[in-house]
Amino acid sequence: MDFGFFFFLEAFSDFLNSLNGTPPVQQPPPVSPEQNVQQPKPAAPTPVPQPASPQQDLQQPKPKKLKYVLKKQKTKEQKLAAKAAAAAPPPPPAPPKWKTEKPVRPPKPPLTPDNVSLKREDIYMFPSLPDGGWQDPEPVGRITLTREEALAQGWRFRVKTKKRAKITHYRGNEKDIVIPAKIGSHIINEISAGAFEKANICSVRIPETVRKLGERCFAGSTVKKLVIAGAADEIPAEFAACCRKLSTVQHHYETRIIGRCAFEHCVSLKQFSICPERQAIVEEGAFRGSGLQAFSCNARGDLCGSAFEDTPLWKQYKLLMQLTFSKTYYRVVLVGRNAGSLRLPGVNIEFAKQSVPDRKGGVNMLDCALCTGVKVDNYAIVYHRGAQYGTRSREPLCISVPADTQRFFFAGQTEVWDACGKPFTPFLTEISEDDSEAVYEVFGEDLPACTLPPEKKSIRLKGTTIYHYGWRDYRLCYEKEAVQSRELERITFEMPLSGEEPLFAAECRSLHFVSWLQARKQVQVYLPSADVIGEWVHWYLLKAFHAYYAPFEQYFARWEKHLFRSEIFDRAFRRQDNTCGSRGAIPAGYPYSPGLYRKSGVPVLKQRQKIILAADVLRSTPELFPNRDMYLQYLLTHRRYALKLCETLPQEYADFLRKFYKKMK
Repeated sequence: MDFGFFFFLEAFSDFLNSLNGTPPVQQPPPVSPEQNVQQPKPAAPTPVPQPASPQQDLQQPKPKKLKYVLKKQKTKEQKLAAKAAAAAPPPPPAPPKWKTEKPVRPPKPPLTPDNVSLKREDIYMFPSLPDGGWQDPEPVGRITLTREEALAQGWRFRVKTKKRAKITHYRGNEKDIVIPAKIGSHIINEISAGAFEKANICSVRIPETVRKLGERCFAGSTVKKLVIAGAADEIPAEFAACCRKLSTVQHHYETRIIGRCAFEHCVSLKQFSICPERQAIVEEGAFRGSGLQAFSCNARGDLCGSAFEDTPLWKQYKLLMQLTFSKTYYRVVLVGRNAGSLRLPGVNIEFAKQSVPDRKGGVNMLDCALCTGVKVDNYAIVYHRGAQYGTRSREPLCISVPADTQRFFFAGQTEVWDACGKPFTPFLTEISEDDSEAVYEVFGEDLPACTLPPEKKSIRLKGTTIYHYGWRDYRLCYEKEAVQSRELERITFEMPLSGEEPLFAAECRSLHFVSWLQARKQVQVYLPSADVIGEWVHWYLLKAFHAYYAPFEQYFARWEKHLFRSEIFDRAFRRQDNTCGSRGAIPAGYPYSPGLYRKSGVPVLKQRQKIILAADVLRSTPELFPNRDMYLQYLLTHRRYALKLCETLPQEYADFLRKFYKKMK
């Protein structure tokens, strides 16, 4: 290799250094070709204005990356911040969840005439009488048939007493039907449930001898006209549901109750009137989805808002209202579909049951701050839930009420503010909640129905204060079937309870533990759920939670009101109320369908059901069961079968039975 090129580079570099005024650098001797093979590659030239020699590049260190320098500087700052935080005093502990106060937020901006358009034509006032006045139904002639003639024409009936009978089915071919008033020597005074269900008929005339109508009499049929000449007090549930051709209904003026979903989806029904001398009652969903364009009712009418959902009235008007009998309050029966934001005038307003529906695109704000008085029913704000409880379709709803408004129940995406801009305290306030139990505080002395959240499995209720009235303590008065939840398993009341009706509804099929305060002592009752012991038995045991008066032990002349009646458990255990046999008649008041009754269980307790019931009784408070020895003796005499059942019973029953027999040894 020619080394002349290297000497030329050395001379050229000395010349450049002389121009810059720097002394020449002593270079090492040239490298041999063998050593040049092992020599590392020269680094990339640095960004300087003058080119550097390869020897200078070998002597200068490689520049550090900017990212590495920033990272190292960041770690140093973190270490310094950690040392400063360790030297600082610890912060004060956070307050518990149940003691934190909800921050006061200002309400939404007030409504203005620009975004509120409530005119007289946007309000539908239910008239007390129809336009032409009340008209009696068409007269229906009395038809008398012999037994053979009735059977030949297709009538099927059942004899009730020596003089009374009821129609059960019709298997004839006539389209215009007149129900006979008398068959043989028996007067027809009732039509059974489902007698004309899905029948191909045109019109039906019911004579005045018929005073009782069954559920689903004409459901799904092709009837166009109904004439009810008899003074039937009630049109029952689903009476003519899904009769899309029904356009005319004539009934007696004494009919005062329209049952649940009685005329649901009757799209051809345009008008209806109910004007009895007593209070009229229209239950939920009575005209839902029908073609109702005019409805008249007397001032004493108790109308449910959901009865008029999905009707032309609900779609056309923003408010469906009614003047109360005392003429002091305007009752809002239903808020319309296109209500949006509304400001109500300065009058007394009362919101009826299910008057604020749960619909997307519906009302989002109700300003009642200018009203002189506001009453809100505990069922006014409706929440529709899907298959999984807790999923709601309502958009956020804001309500503004006067400061002196009585507390009512609301939940979900609903905000209620008073006229001063402070949050309105609900009827039921959640104190704390964890995975095992939700704790609520009850304001007042009443527990209305359907006020408890239906998605909770374990609930504990606490009273605000305890009032002493002489020898009696504060009590929580509950309404009929105040607890209605299919998911509820455990409930605890930290106060005494008082009422005149059953506490639990038939929907509480998962309930297996109840605790309350009685005689200044917390007592508890275990009962098997419907999945363990059967639908009918569980429904029968729920009737034991019914308040009654009993003599107080310490005061002979005074009486104490107790919640639990152990006689119901004893009767079911002894088969005292089950004389009809395993496949007998359905008991009165059974809330489920006949098919479910025959499928879910029999009224007579089997041996397995008795063992389960006895185990729950022994786990409960002993003072509540005077005949506790009866259940104890039964478990002792059936020890072998009970231990065999431990393999198939739920875990809590199996553990209790094993411990019980181990202790008895």
